[in-house]
Amino acid sequence: MGYTVKLMISEAAKQVGKSRGALYRAIREGRLSATQNSEGVQVIDVAELLRVFGDAVKSPEQAQAEQVAKQAKKKQVEQAETLPTSLLLELGELRAAKVYLEKIAADAEARAIAAEARADAATTLSQRLLQDLTKATRKRKQ
Repeated sequence: MGYTVKLMISEAAKQVGKSRGALYRAIREGRLSATQNSEGVQVIDVAELLRVFGDAVKSPEQAQAEQVAKQAKKKQVEQAETLPTSLLLELGELRAAKVYLEKIAADAEARAIAAEARADAATTLSQRLLQDLTKATRKRKQ
């Protein structure tokens, strides 16, 4: 008597790349046979999977590799979905920084204009003082 490998429905579904529901449907419709193991769990013989699905049956390594690839793709999709959110947050921060820098620039420009006005006033005052001093010196000499 030969040794047979029997898989639970979820494992069998992974091996053939189908959903559990598809396997249950095939069992209900009589296209796929299943038995119950000693614990009362429905199992399918690998030979039966080969009979029904032929080349679609994958080795455990192939099934695991496909599962890993599927999880990696899911992670990439999740990252791609969160990327716009993070970019929008960064864009908001950049806009806030721009507004802040524009305010600083406007304040600096206003201070520069005020400083220039004070410098002009100081120049005018020093010119007047020099004129007054010159007049006073001339009057003394006379």
